[in-house]
Amino acid sequence: MDLMYSIIIGAFAIFTLIFGLAFSMVNYQKRRKAPYAIRNMFPFEFNYQAHFVDNMLGNSFLMISGLSLILFYGTFKGSRTDGYTIFILIAAIISTLLVCASYFVSTRLLKAWMLGMVLGYVLIFMLIAITACLHLKYFQQTHQTLNLIGLIFSIVLAVFVFALAMNPKLSFRIKAKEKANQDPNEEKKYERPKWIPLTFSIWMVIFALYINEIGIILFAASIS
Repeated sequence: MDLMYSIIIGAFAIFTLIFGLAFSMVNYQKRRKAPYAIRNMFPFEFNYQAHFVDNMLGNSFLMISGLSLILFYGTFKGSRTDGYTIFILIAAIISTLLVCASYFVSTRLLKAWMLGMVLGYVLIFMLIAITACLHLKYFQQTHQTLNLIGLIFSIVLAVFVFALAMNPKLSFRIKAKEKANQDPNEEKKYERPKWIPLTFSIWMVIFALYINEIGIILFAASIS
């Protein structure tokens, strides 16, 4: 029952995230007359110069998704006296709250937002790494196939997240590009690059937080 409960909550968190992103992207396009792309846009741009009610459906689903994710990590089956599982719970709650806050940060608080994103990245990476350690610990004790699969999965996910931070092009400084085919007699116009490593990496790390549910579910299944 505990395992099924975790699967349902985890799936609900992912589906509400998908709906939240879809509604937010549609809302953004209606308000800005331009498409939203995760490859070069920040999470807070969903609500830039807008209020919560201006993107009611999108914001509501994103918040429900965050709460569901906290509930998922808070109720997965594991020993609450185990240091690994206690850390997973704490890291998941803090990183999920940081992700939810990233949808609404004001541009006046960009420095605080940057610090929050760095902290969120560290916590999410450690969350995935600790999930791998948890699988390794129980695999050494029980030699269960599910723990081996979970270990491999978590290591691959951790390497992916680590690689994002090692991207030599990753930077908080974003240089606008000059628009092509401009009239030389007119004032130059600029646009953001089609790919911004920072924004793309932020979204990938957010998705990794949700994808790590698979590693947690595999662990829960191995001890059921």
